Amino acid sequence: MYIKSLIVCLSAYFFSILFGYLSLVYFDLGHLWLDILLAHTVATVVIFIFSVIYKNSSLYDPFWSVIPLPIFIYLIIYPEVDESSKLRFLLIGIPVTYYVIRLTWNWLKTWPGLEKEDFRYINLYQTFGRFKLFINFFGIHLFPTLMVNICLFPLYFAITINDQPVSFIDWFFCIFTILAVLLEHVSDEQMHSFKADKRNASINCMPIIIDHNLRDESEYEAKEVKKISQNLGFYTQIKKINSSKPNGSIQNWARKQRRNILFQKCLELSANLILGHHFDDQAETLFMRITRRSALDGLSGMNEITSW
Repeated sequence: MYIKSLIVCLSAYFFSILFGYLSLVYFDLGHLWLDILLAHTVATVVIFIFSVIYKNSSLYDPFWSVIPLPIFIYLIIYPEVDESSKLRFLLIGIPVTYYVIRLTWNWLKTWPGLEKEDFRYINLYQTFGRFKLFINFFGIHLFPTLMVNICLFPLYFAITINDQPVSFIDWFFCIFTILAVLLEHVSDEQMHSFKADKRNASINCMPIIIDHNLRDESEYEAKEVKKISQNLGFYTQIKKINSSKPNGSIQNWARKQRRNILFQKCLELSANLILGHHFDDQAETLFMRITRRSALDGLSGMNEITSW
């Protein structure tokens, strides 16, 4: 079954890139990037057709990582200036290729085949019912394609119409991007190593969803998140805050309320509490403190460990 799934996936992407290229050959919209946008859309439609035929929209998942490389190759083959820099092509091509290989390989290592579809897509179908086909095409396929296309648009200026000599900026962003992808690569390998370690199989996690009761739709949202968590196999609880809203800072009040609930649950279960944050949270905290004119000793992100 897995081999069949792999053949279907490879066939889908072969034909998507082929029809995208034919679109570039036979259609001229008057601007190179508009031609690429059309080809990008045509390739997406091909993947969508395969997704509908095989009833699995997860066929689209590697599209994010696969498609930047053929777009990059097309741009360097057909530059619009005479004095384009081969060194710049290399400085851009190395991180782009590394990104494509890393993300696609990471997807392939965890892809179970066509017998499993992303649970988020299934939840969307269950939520919107008769609009499934509309959500499938515009939400799952076309919208991400447009996002990726916009993110790739700077390549047009960096490659196609750039006749300036290679500068420090080119080297800086090449190295910066490689290091960013390397960080993702290391994180992926750490995650796979953790999952492969049988000792970690005995760790029990219980998600606690806090309904702050600040908006009318918060109860519905909490229940929807609980469904997703339970579909992943977790025993999940919702804890609702019924205290009156404060007149002052809602953020501080909400933080104290949810942490009190979570710590009480930890004491009840003799468990450890893990709060999920990412790098953007750290950056947001730092900039928030800057806007509040914090002193130098306060210009920092969140502490790794906080006493409560």
